[in-house]
Amino acid sequence: MSGHAALAPSARYRWGNCPGSLHEIAKVPPPTTSAAAQEGTDAHDVAAGFLRRFRDDPNRTQRVLTEAEPREMFDYLMFVAQFCESGHEPLLVEHPLRALTKYRSDIWGTGDAVVQPAESIDLAPQPWSNGADRIHYPKGTRHVIDLKWGQGIQVEAWDHDAGTPNLQLDTYGLAAMLEEIPGVAQPGYIAMHIFQPRGFSELGAARSSPPIPVVDMVTEHLPALLTQAGAVDATAPGEGLNPGPWCRKTFCPAQGTCPAYREKVTGYSGSPFTSVAVGTVEQDFLAWAKGEETTSYTQDEVADLLDKADLVLAWAKGVVSWAKAVKEFALNEASAGRPPTGYGIEQGMGIRKWDKESPLASIVRATGLKKAQCMDAKLKSPTQLEKAVNDDEKWAKITKKFVVRELTKPKLVKTKGGPAPSPVFESVAPTDLDAQGTLLS
Repeated sequence: MSGHAALAPSARYRWGNCPGSLHEIAKVPPPTTSAAAQEGTDAHDVAAGFLRRFRDDPNRTQRVLTEAEPREMFDYLMFVAQFCESGHEPLLVEHPLRALTKYRSDIWGTGDAVVQPAESIDLAPQPWSNGADRIHYPKGTRHVIDLKWGQGIQVEAWDHDAGTPNLQLDTYGLAAMLEEIPGVAQPGYIAMHIFQPRGFSELGAARSSPPIPVVDMVTEHLPALLTQAGAVDATAPGEGLNPGPWCRKTFCPAQGTCPAYREKVTGYSGSPFTSVAVGTVEQDFLAWAKGEETTSYTQDEVADLLDKADLVLAWAKGVVSWAKAVKEFALNEASAGRPPTGYGIEQGMGIRKWDKESPLASIVRATGLKKAQCMDAKLKSPTQLEKAVNDDEKWAKITKKFVVRELTKPKLVKTKGGPAPSPVFESVAPTDLDAQGTLLS
């Protein structure tokens, strides 16, 4: 098998809630790889390399891991290493988890790290642990660890309100449960962990599920997975579209073209503006903005206005999210040689940077400035030094010798003679959006 599974575990949050999404995504050419996605891929490759060296070291010495940089990478490696303290546990690294293909040929993935410690292990408490100082994972627990290198979206391993695991990890956990590991007994429990070292959770980088009995995984979790997959099979093109928070959180490629997503974000009657009547408090607010005296409002009216302001902000963020998805899709189309009518690609001006091959001392001498004037903890940018040099002729020589221009991302621009854009939306139902402008389920 190669490429990605049709029902990839990483997208289960989306296809499990929106079974029609696969048909919509099939209409869209594959998006180009973003810089953030490539950075994540590179980080996984580096982590896997260190873990394999650690695994294959006869003594399992952690000295191998101390060479890892940056610190966030080292923290992840040490988190995995704590499950291998006996020194002889089989450690699966970037391991193809194919066991679910006995039920569905289109559900498989890759586990960043899978290990079944020889003994029990205790970890730091989680919100679901009811105040316990430590979480106890019994002997016979198989652990599935997923590295998340991204920073933008916080990923949790367990929804303690619903009492359910992250659906991606749940799928990995089922596959790891069925995996036959030479020399290792079948597990009695499955535990799943997210390690997101650059995230912003109050819990820190590691978030964990409780130990889930294998009997529950078999009798509850596996049937739920197969039911969701069956719903995808039963959904005809154009049906089963159910936009929600999974659109943004799984970076759905069809956000820019999905009719259901567009309608939910932009196609409702009842804009938040219709409920913002220009009453006493609004008039006083406008007077205050002009510096005039305002005394006729009550604090209840101010609170009501504040609630309305939050609704308007959520509405605006939701529409902006959809509009960005449309623009990203259109740019991908144009980059693939299919520009939208009336549009073309224009290369950004780029950002001037110092040529890495230029010695610092040579640049300082060329400017005629003192070293302290050129440095700001590091060498100042060409734009900053150009102002300090204030000599066009000298600066032209410096630019020719030391400066390179790094191209920025292309942008889509309207060409002359193109058609005028048609009206897109008039209103939205604010109750469908949270305070961040994300669609609610």
